Formats: sequence, structure tokens, C-alpha cells
Amino acid sequence: MSISVQYSQADAETVRQRIAVLRERNVAAKLIASQLGMNLEDVRAHLKEMRAQKAQERERAKAAIKLRPCLRCRREFRPEHKGNFMCSGCKSTTAGLA
Repeated sequence: MSISVQYSQADAETVRQRIAVLRERNVAAKLIASQLGMNLEDVRAHLKEMRAQKAQERERAKAAIKLRPCLRCRREFRPEHKGNFMCSGCKSTTAGLA
């Protein structure tokens, strides 16, 4: 019985891959459904799930920014984005010098 479950999961993954490829080519959901011989609601459900998964991946990437030392004062801080190398106190101080 577990073999049939594995096959159905593999089939579902193949369907998701096909949907992703067609969607990257800007094919409408209606055309994807007709090309894959699926119900339109099922295709929309797959697309919705894929969008949610991408959103989670983006959030995970944002949360992955770790503590780093400030280049000026050497205190550790969590930057707002990956290109920030100075803490907010040092940034405001250096901005006042300019």
C-alpha cells in the first residue's frame, strides 16, 4: 500500500513541475488545465500552494540574516538587510559627520 502512496506523491510532484514550467512561460491557468488534462480548480490549487511555498522561502531567507559585528564599533547587531554592515547608532553618527 505504501508503494501506491509513493507513486501518487511522485505523480503529484511531476504535475507540479509541469505546472511550474508552464507558468514560467506565462501560460494561463485555463490553458495549463487543458494541456495537462486537469480540472481548472485543481490547477489553481496547485498554483496557490506553489505561491505559498515561495513566500515561505522568501521569509526564511529574510530570517536567515544573522548577527554580525558593526564595522565601526564592533558590537554585534542584526542588520535590516544583507548589505548593512553598521549598526543604527554608528550609521546615524557617521551620517551627521557628512
